[in-house]
Amino acid sequence: MINPPMFLVMPGNPISKIGVCLGEGLLDAGGRPVSPTEFTIRAHLIVARADVIANVQDNLDTWLGFERTATAVSVGMAIAMDPTLGGTVEWCECTTEDSYAPIEIAGIMYFGARLNMNVSAR
Repeated sequence: MINPPMFLVMPGNPISKIGVCLGEGLLDAGGRPVSPTEFTIRAHLIVARADVIANVQDNLDTWLGFERTATAVSVGMAIAMDPTLGGTVEWCECTTEDSYAPIEIAGIMYFGARLNMNVSAR
């Protein structure tokens, strides 16, 4: 079991939105166009380098918010509670979770899930 779990962040598809990146239709308070960037991020939430067994799935379910406990906050809820990620981005939104299965990274099999997020910064 990997505790706390590993979070591998990678670019997703589409990597960025061109119209948004060019400031399409957006103006600041002074009437000047702004150029925010909006990126799609894929994050692999890895909880174990092991065979798929019940306690590994229970651990992953806790981090994804499927199994609620008094001591754990899901990744999606943590992002929703602080969408600026401590002030490092303008906003971050966890949009979907998928690939709940064994995941191969650099030739090594892990068990986890993929979270898809949209992130914007100036």
